[in-house]
Amino acid sequence: MKIGDVSLRAGIAVFLAIRAAEAAPPPDTKPDPALRAWFETLKQPQTNLPCCSISDCHFMAYIIRNNRYEITVDGWPYVVPDEVITHTVDNLFGKAVACYTYGSFGLPTPSGGVRTAPQDPIRILCFVPPKTTS
Repeated sequence: MKIGDVSLRAGIAVFLAIRAAEAAPPPDTKPDPALRAWFETLKQPQTNLPCCSISDCHFMAYIIRNNRYEITVDGWPYVVPDEVITHTVDNLFGKAVACYTYGSFGLPTPSGGVRTAPQDPIRILCFVPPKTTS
């Protein structure tokens, strides 16, 4: 086995370990079958396809700017497209829920470099605003 083969295999192992860690439920949740079932009922508004799984959904802080929801993922702001906002699901958590996937995986910025765009851009599949209280 060559040194290049070892480093390639090590790189793949690290990448898979990171992706497996990202597939965990949101960190501020306790394992709860009812919560998992709720996440699994989420559907994309336009296609009625699943919003993916609990591992793709996250409780998110948000702001409203110019009458649009905006979330921050990996330090980058994303405007939530109107067509992915789900208004037909009761969200009793008091927090917004965003389900998203990474669209691609980019190379890290070289040391000392300045990133002008997200390294790994996302695609928002579903957004469930918190239930408004009045």
